[in-house]
Amino acid sequence: MEIFLEILRYTVPSVVMLAGVYFVIDKIYRQESKRRDFEIFKMQKDHVLPLRLQAYERMSLFLQRIKPESMLTRFSFDRLTAQQLQQMLLQAVRDEFEHNAGQQVYVSHAVWGLVLNSRESICQLINMAAAKCGPGAPAMELASNMLEMFAFSDETPIDLAMARMRREIIGEQNA
Repeated sequence: MEIFLEILRYTVPSVVMLAGVYFVIDKIYRQESKRRDFEIFKMQKDHVLPLRLQAYERMSLFLQRIKPESMLTRFSFDRLTAQQLQQMLLQAVRDEFEHNAGQQVYVSHAVWGLVLNSRESICQLINMAAAKCGPGAPAMELASNMLEMFAFSDETPIDLAMARMRREIIGEQNA
């Protein structure tokens, strides 16, 4: 029994000391891991944030460029039919979209969905305005139909997308 007590007298303090050292080292390791994760996060944020802001800027520019009042100012209507202008406008929307499609990597899924919805709604607006005036009508009639239909929209998909982008950008700046 005396031998057993003698062994306990040496092993208990050693076990307690070993447990203490283990917990201290574990705590230091966890703090270091958190610090490393934070450094990686900060480094990514410093590199990715400018790219994200640039993507939001390009998406905003895309949305502004496909607004009917903006698109129609880039074309000359002289001797064009409504069908010709319709094809030119649809091609302009496609070209603008393809030029900016790569930015989807940096914007949120919600914003990208709203951008796609905006593009589709503008294409539908062009097609509906063209159907309203007929293919042989003058291009000016198509343009006025488009502007009239767009003006009567309360909140367009473009407005929704722009508002969502503003909210996300403000949220990122505060994070």
